[in-house]
Amino acid sequence: MHRRAFLALLLVTSLLAASGCMIGGPTDLRREVASAADLDLDREIGLDLGFLSLGIARLALGDEPEARAALHGVRKVEVGVYTVERFGSTRSELDRLSLPNYIRMIRTRDEDSTVQVYGRFDDKQRLRRLVVVELDQDELVIVRMKGRLDQMLERVLDLEEARSGRGYAKELSGAHS
Repeated sequence: MHRRAFLALLLVTSLLAASGCMIGGPTDLRREVASAADLDLDREIGLDLGFLSLGIARLALGDEPEARAALHGVRKVEVGVYTVERFGSTRSELDRLSLPNYIRMIRTRDEDSTVQVYGRFDDKQRLRRLVVVELDQDELVIVRMKGRLDQMLERVLDLEEARSGRGYAKELSGAHS
């Protein structure tokens, strides 16, 4: 009986590893953020999703256009959720965060949270990596996506354009209508 349980556990672990679904998260980014904001971060959740596990997610989504659009072109997702002990001074320090080889694209801040979005572009100025850092009063969330993210954004904007009648994709590319 123990042998079957061990073999089942080994099989499940092997399948998860092969699919790219592993416990981990963006540990290099965690170190960057922790260093920049002078934080001790305790991981609550860490997850890496690779090509195969994202493919399974795409199949499971079926005909959900918003969710399918959000995954289009995405090849890898890493998520880390960390406990934060202090909030006020951390926000100021986080505002000074600079990630090597990334450009800060968005920063929003209200009384309860701070969100920063960073992008990395290839030599043809196509978005290939996206990092979202969100800090609220007790948690820090880091998400890194890799892939053909310009295609993902285009699909999401096209869906919104179809719903609202507004030309976001054209505005984004600079071809105003």
